Amino acid sequence: MTFDDLIPDLRARMPALRGRLLSNQSLAEFTWFRVGGAAQVLFVPEDEADLAYFLGALPDEIPVTVIGLGSNLIVRDGGVPGVVIRLSAKGFGEIEVEEGHRLRVGAAAPDVKAARAAADAGIDGLAFYRGIPGAIGIKLAHPERPVIGLTGDGGSMYTIQALWTAAHYNIGAKFVICNNHSYRLLKFNLLDYWQQQGLKPQDFPSSFPRFFDLQGPDLDFVGLARAMGVSGIRVTQPSEIAPAIQTMLNHEGPFLIDLVVDGNVPR
Repeated sequence: MTFDDLIPDLRARMPALRGRLLSNQSLAEFTWFRVGGAAQVLFVPEDEADLAYFLGALPDEIPVTVIGLGSNLIVRDGGVPGVVIRLSAKGFGEIEVEEGHRLRVGAAAPDVKAARAAADAGIDGLAFYRGIPGAIGIKLAHPERPVIGLTGDGGSMYTIQALWTAAHYNIGAKFVICNNHSYRLLKFNLLDYWQQQGLKPQDFPSSFPRFFDLQGPDLDFVGLARAMGVSGIRVTQPSEIAPAIQTMLNHEGPFLIDLVVDGNVPR
């Protein structure tokens, strides 16, 4: 779906605007799930003053949707009419420690950085569970509830040995490894870094560092799980997803799905 181009009118209304305005911009590349349609207008403000200027001059009838890093966000295929504002880590990612055991966290600051800042400042209560060990811990805390832990293939390699713990103590957590054969998030972080350095896409290095990839040999996560006593299944086609989930939920004890997903990084 293609929306009407609103940018000429917006630029005429906002001659001092410093942030980026993009028409019919795909939002898939700005979200962690990498799916979804386009924004009629995508605005990336330079800073808080730029955002205030934009909102002050924007006509009231144009709808506004605000996203941060795009984590855990699924965009509809039909796109988003009006203006989508994406807050970048550069302009809205600051974290400040304040008196009274408080943090002031920018809207685009990753939660892991907020947790680390809190830990460095001696503030508790902002820890969070993640990956395979996190799913095991949550299942121990709530044995009556189904618990499914999702992690990437690269991240899972830091704690894959926790599968043995799940098997040894028969902890019935379930695990889904999103396998894109790379540290894909690091690649997107590198693209953001190059942009922050003022490079244009045509000036980006021709390739990512080779150690960002997890191929040669391919990681057999089902084989790794079985070697540690956890049953599993590999999914390579969309039609296999629903049956695999049902198999996982019906299985007594821990179970792993190796979900092969697209590893392409648009540049």
